[in-house]
Amino acid sequence: MKRILIYLIALSLVHTVQAKCYTSGLRVWPSSKTVKSNTVFVIDAWANSQPIVSGLGSTYHAFLQAGSARIPLVVKEKLVGQYAMTQAVLQPSRALEVGTQYELIIRGEGAKTGNVIEYANGMGITRVFYTVEPGLDETPPTWKTLPQEKSKQYIEMGCGPEVVVDFSANILDQSACLIKATVKDLASGKTSSYYLQPGTTGLVSVGHGMCVGAFMLEKGTRFSVTFTLLDASGNTKAWTGKAIEFTRPLVAG
Repeated sequence: MKRILIYLIALSLVHTVQAKCYTSGLRVWPSSKTVKSNTVFVIDAWANSQPIVSGLGSTYHAFLQAGSARIPLVVKEKLVGQYAMTQAVLQPSRALEVGTQYELIIRGEGAKTGNVIEYANGMGITRVFYTVEPGLDETPPTWKTLPQEKSKQYIEMGCGPEVVVDFSANILDQSACLIKATVKDLASGKTSSYYLQPGTTGLVSVGHGMCVGAFMLEKGTRFSVTFTLLDASGNTKAWTGKAIEFTRPLVAG
C-alpha cells in the first residue's frame, strides 16, 4: 500500500471534483520515502479527525519507532484553517540515524499500543515509513521569481463551492517545500495562516475546496497575502517586502 497518508480524498483544496464530503482524514508530509536526519513533518487533519492534530502534545502523542527505539516528535507549531482543517508542524526531539527506517506513530494518551494513522480514514490499514538518507540540507529555500496572482475561480460543486485564488510558486530548494500563506482581510484586519502544498503546475492555491480548506474567502472582499517557505529539512525563508493584495473570486453569472 502507498505509504503516504492520502486518506479518503486528496484534500479538496485544489481543483479536485468530489462526489461527496468525507467526515475524517489525515495527511502526512513530506510525501517522500526518504528524509534527512534533520527533517520536519507536517500533519493535516480535516473534519472529525481534527481533534487528533489539535490534541498532539496532550491527548495524543506522535513519535518515530524503529525496533525498540522511539524518538518523540515535538510540536513546533499548530495552525487552524478556516474550513474544517487543522495542521501541526512536528520535529524529532533528536537527530535521526542515517540508514534507519522509522515508522510514524500517533497514539492516544495512555495507550500502550495502536496507531490512529491506521484507522483515521476507516479504509483499512495504512502505515507511514521513512528511511533516513545521508547528508544534511541546511540551505534555506529561495524564490526563483516572486509569487504573482495567476487566476481565480468560484466553482459550484456537489456539497458546496470551490473558491480559490492561484499564485505562482517558483521555488528553488534541495528539499520539498510547503508555503505558509498568511491571509489578511483588509476590511476587518483579521489574519489567518496555513501551510499549503504547491501543485505540480507551479501554482499554490489560496482558498478552499468543496469539503475543506485553509481560507474562507467568501467572508471578505479584499485581502492581502504573504508567503513564507518551509522545506522538509526545517529550513525557512521569510517573506520580505509588501504583501500581495487580491480580491475574492465572484460567483459566475
